[in-house]
Amino acid sequence: MSKENIDQVILVVRRFQVGDMKADYSVEKWAATLEDASRYKISLETLNDNKNMSYHLFNGFGVLHTDAKFVATKPKEESEEENDRIPF
Repeated sequence: MSKENIDQVILVVRRFQVGDMKADYSVEKWAATLEDASRYKISLETLNDNKNMSYHLFNGFGVLHTDAKFVATKPKEESEEENDRIPF
């Protein structure tokens, strides 16, 4: 991995917690793209039959939410915003 891509590393992290015990975290894999990390996470979740274990994606800023309701959208350009305004 090149030095320029170091900020683009995405970690697939396993979280294991039983009852009120402190959670245990471990990095299962790292990926250079969200697509690769998501694919690996989905594979792990599909094979997982332990209700005390879950998988999460992290980048340099924290947890990545890959659910549809959390997906970021591209900001609108100024010209697009003007078209959305209601004329008075």
